[in-house]
Amino acid sequence: MRFRAASNLLGALGALLILGACTAEPVHIGVALPLTGSKAPQGTNILAALNLEVDRINQAGGLKGRPIELVVKDDRNDVETARAVSAELGQDPRVVAVIGHYDAATAQAGAENYDRSGVVVYSPSVASSKFLSPSPWTFSGTYTLTQADINAGTF
Repeated sequence: MRFRAASNLLGALGALLILGACTAEPVHIGVALPLTGSKAPQGTNILAALNLEVDRINQAGGLKGRPIELVVKDDRNDVETARAVSAELGQDPRVVAVIGHYDAATAQAGAENYDRSGVVVYSPSVASSKFLSPSPWTFSGTYTLTQADINAGTF
């Protein structure tokens, strides 16, 4: 499920980037996951799936001849670290989108920086309307709109 979500996001990014691809410069996608700490197993599994998909795309010629490069950051599944990581990735002019943050608290902590920077962030694992509702730049691979969300107007 997570691999499919990562694959779908990379495919969608590829379609968008093909329109503006003029050089063989790499396409940089940020990754913010817990690679150390208690959630490291989950973060490293997601990173492994992303690396498999990036390798597959690059071996097939990349995105219109442009290879994908991941800019990987360890947010340790810690709110303050996630804020710092999201500020770094959001300010990096090479990064066109970010995949990450594993839990809702870290995703929400980073969302404001991504929103301010105008960088799309896709979380393959966060199912929180609080992560999605404050910004047009945040997306989730697991969130589904419930009747309660519709009634509360939190979408």
